[in-house]
Amino acid sequence: MIGHPDKPITVQKMKKYLLFLIPLIVVSSCIKRPKTVENMWPSNIERNWIGSQFLSVQQKDWKLDSGKLICVNTGSKKGVVVLTRQITNPIKGFEISFEAGLPPNMGNQYRQGMILGLENPTTDSVDFSKGLFAGVASNGTLFLGKKSTTIKTSFGDRLIFDLEAIPLENRKLHLLLRIRGGNKDNQLAELTDDINPDLVKGLISFFVTGTAKGSKQNVIWFESLEINGDGVRYFPNNARGPILKIDHKHVGDSLKITAFIAPVIIDNKSKVVLQTRHDGEWTTIEKAAITPTYTVKFAIPYGAENEHLEYRIYTHYIDNYGTTKYQYVTRNKRDFK
Repeated sequence: MIGHPDKPITVQKMKKYLLFLIPLIVVSSCIKRPKTVENMWPSNIERNWIGSQFLSVQQKDWKLDSGKLICVNTGSKKGVVVLTRQITNPIKGFEISFEAGLPPNMGNQYRQGMILGLENPTTDSVDFSKGLFAGVASNGTLFLGKKSTTIKTSFGDRLIFDLEAIPLENRKLHLLLRIRGGNKDNQLAELTDDINPDLVKGLISFFVTGTAKGSKQNVIWFESLEINGDGVRYFPNNARGPILKIDHKHVGDSLKITAFIAPVIIDNKSKVVLQTRHDGEWTTIEKAAITPTYTVKFAIPYGAENEHLEYRIYTHYIDNYGTTKYQYVTRNKRDFK
C-alpha cells in the first residue's frame, strides 16, 4: 500500500493522485526531443580539414576556424557534405537549422544555403545540381526549391535558417523555411511548399556558389548546424579521414604506397606512420611528414619473404573535444594482389 504505514491511502485519495498524474504523463510524452548538434566544431582549432563526418568540396576551399565553417576560396559549386547523417525516410519528418554569414561584395549569381537530396558521393566530386536548394541569393531572394520570395537584409549580416518538413496525409511533404536576422525574434521571411518526399531523400550539404568582388574573402561562413527528426538516420561508419585514401602498386620488388591525407595543419607533430607485421607484432618501418600536397609515399620490399605481409598506415589528429585521436588503415595481401 502506498503512503505512510500508519496512514494508508484511501480509494478516494488514489483517484485524486491518478487524476493529477495523468495530465503530467500526457504532457511529458509530448515534450519535443532535443535537436542533435551535428557539427560541434571546436572554437580553438584552425585547419582546412573540417572533420571526419564531413566531405568538403574542394578540400582546400574550406577551413575550420573559431567554431565556424568558412569558405576561403569562392567559385562554382563549393560544398561541405554531411556524411554521417542522412535523410532516409523523409515522410517521417525532420528539422534542420543553421546560421550563416553573408558576404557584402558578391556577384549577382551568388547563392548560399543548403542542398538536400544529394546522392552518396563516391568521389570528392559532388553534383550539387541534383538537390533541392534552400537559401539566399545576392539579389535578396530567399529560395526553397522552385519557390522564392524577397527579403530585406544587409549582406554581411548573420542569418538564421530553420527548415521543417511535416508529413501530410496525401503522402506529400510540407516544407516550411523560415529565415531570421541576428536577433532570433526578427523573422525576415518564410516560404512553404508541398513536395514529393523523394526530392529531399539523401545527403545534406552546405552550399556556396559565386565569386567575391575584389579581395573580400573569409566572410562566407556557417555554424550551429542542427539536424533532428524520425526521417533522419545516423551512419557513423561513413566518416572519412584524416586518411582519405590509400593507393598501392608493385614496382619491381617493391610495393609502392601513396596515402592521401585530408588538409590538416602541417607541423612537426603531423606524422604518418607505416608499420608491417608477419603474423606477429607491428613493426614501425617509417615515419613521414605530411607534404604540401597532402600526400605521403612509402615503399616496402615485396619478395617471397613478405608472402604474408600486412601493413597499416596511421596518423593522429585533435578531435572536437581537444582529444588526440588516431586513425588506422590496415591492408593485407589479399587486398592488393
